[in-house]
Amino acid sequence: MPDFLRFPYIIPFLLLGAFASMMAVLFTPALPELTEAFHLVPAQSQWAMTIYLIGFAVGPLLYGPLGNKLGRRKTVLFGIGLAIVGSFISSIAASFEMLCLGRLLQGLGASVGFKMTGTMIGDSCSGSAATKALGILYLGLAILPYAGLTIGGFLTTWFGWRGPFVFCTLYSAFLFVCCLWLPETAKQLHSDALQWKQIVHKYLAQFKNRTLILLSIYFGLGTGVIYVFANQAPFIGIDWMQLSPKEYGLFGLLLPIGMIVGLTMANRLAEKVSANKAFIFGMVCIGFSTLLMGICFLEDWRSGWSLFIPQMLLLIGPFFTGPFGYGKALSDATDKSNASAVFQFLNLSCAMLGTLFAGMWMPQTAIALPIVYICILAGMFAAWVGLRKQRTL
Repeated sequence: MPDFLRFPYIIPFLLLGAFASMMAVLFTPALPELTEAFHLVPAQSQWAMTIYLIGFAVGPLLYGPLGNKLGRRKTVLFGIGLAIVGSFISSIAASFEMLCLGRLLQGLGASVGFKMTGTMIGDSCSGSAATKALGILYLGLAILPYAGLTIGGFLTTWFGWRGPFVFCTLYSAFLFVCCLWLPETAKQLHSDALQWKQIVHKYLAQFKNRTLILLSIYFGLGTGVIYVFANQAPFIGIDWMQLSPKEYGLFGLLLPIGMIVGLTMANRLAEKVSANKAFIFGMVCIGFSTLLMGICFLEDWRSGWSLFIPQMLLLIGPFFTGPFGYGKALSDATDKSNASAVFQFLNLSCAMLGTLFAGMWMPQTAIALPIVYICILAGMFAAWVGLRKQRTL
């Protein structure tokens, strides 16, 4: 097992891996209040999430070559520093445009977390060992963001919509200090890694990898159900179901249960289940949970349970499939840093487009959420068919 997965390095490693996801969802209980504060309609306020995901998606393309030039540890510190600046700007924003600028910088900076932790695993592990290591990484992704959702609910109740952003600033500074002790995993540095011709050449090589593209799309659409929920559920839970931000945040504690179940299954079955069966299970899980959510909403069951229990069950699928997909993508790549960057770029681009589609198209009715999930599931199925034709799975 690599040193960074041993105590005490495992603590900053898990915090770093979940960094961007936590920054993404922590403020969401404040969305209805933020909408009122800046006199917006819900579709406008959701740009606070979409603009973040744009930064989250583009950031890895910067950190791929930067990680090859400076090393993994220095790149991590640079990204966290950028996230501190973005969080601070968001916390003092006097206009929605200023808030969006802060969120863009926050997303660009925080994206270093999952990008570089995945690269560090790719530097050190392969095959089933990578799947198990990624399962540990995903454990942080399962617990910390939705602990952040609960924290965000309380902070919004106590301090208003600025409270979560102040917390993000302080949390980012704390993580920066923690990561000063991260080990360096790059086996060698490349002095020409930041030359434009080299960057374009290496990224073009990755974008020609059809298997990597299809894996990224499948995985990205699975990630999309997380961010679409984070963006739309506050309006369903707080406005339609009349939950308080604090109650909404407490219901959010149910979601890590589904994630942990999926990760536990992935860790125990890493050497026993094929990637193909894992991908099929992920789609079945999302389909069943979407059906359950749709029935609850059609029956007009206005309870936090009818919103969060189906989502909890749904998350078993992506978190069971994730370590298989990401592990396979990195294990087959020779340039781990740039392959990881392209994988995360396409992954978050799919999530961002799903969130943007939901925000622009989705009517303000609860039933629209499972309808969007059905569209996402159709895209996952198409990517799976493509992988089967490639004989990747």
